[in-house]
Amino acid sequence: MTMRTGLAALAMIGASAATAAPEPMGSYVALGSSYAAGVGLGPVLADAPAICGRTALGYPQRVARDLRLRLLDASCGGATVEQIVATGQGGLPPQIAAVRGDATLVTITAGGNDVDYVGDMIHTAATHDPGAMLRPAGLRPFDTLRKRLQTMFAQIRSRAPHARIVIVTYPAVLPRQGSCDALGLTPAQVATLRAVADRLAVVTRETARAAGAAVVDMAAASQDHDACSAVPWTNGAHPATGAAFHPDAAGAAATAQAVEALLAARSA
Repeated sequence: MTMRTGLAALAMIGASAATAAPEPMGSYVALGSSYAAGVGLGPVLADAPAICGRTALGYPQRVARDLRLRLLDASCGGATVEQIVATGQGGLPPQIAAVRGDATLVTITAGGNDVDYVGDMIHTAATHDPGAMLRPAGLRPFDTLRKRLQTMFAQIRSRAPHARIVIVTYPAVLPRQGSCDALGLTPAQVATLRAVADRLAVVTRETARAAGAAVVDMAAASQDHDACSAVPWTNGAHPATGAAFHPDAAGAAATAQAVEALLAARSA
């Protein structure tokens, strides 16, 4: 399946690809974890904190270039929603401090680190332990994550009352069924982590919609582009380039196109 057909899944959110670049929309703030920062997709940007791993090929940077937006990219690898909203990371202020009253667009990809989703994939594959037992989704702090997301949306709305708030769900890493050698995980481990990914997507969608935020549902749009697929948008455990279990360049480009399609549809 090609990137074009994968993006067709975004019809569920009423988005269609723009035929022409929208007019500049103003000030854009990007928040989130490594999936937003574009970790592993190239050199770290010179003006970015080294701990964040932010690159020029993350989806926020692509969206800003394509739509000629003034970008304040605060995304940072490893960020939890709690760090985005309250505590910050490594001496950095909370990312939400970047959201000001003149913001017209705020995007977020976050939540996976709050429930140890990506971290468990990386650690389990790296240890090569087929007997490693992972916490099932039902024992992970999804109720806490929901409350943190609610706080985040409320604070963004308070800081930037006129901004479009768009949450971007995590693209699929694991296939809907089975597994593959590229993951370096047992079928049982994949099944556990797939349930975590599914629950993460549900909680993110539900909380965002209840808060009046738009959803770019990459978890759904990337179903045929997991790390085991013929045309992956995410990496497996040992990619030749990029970061393990993170979006590859094609995935970041697809995410940017999906965000742009949503914005174009809502501007029509």
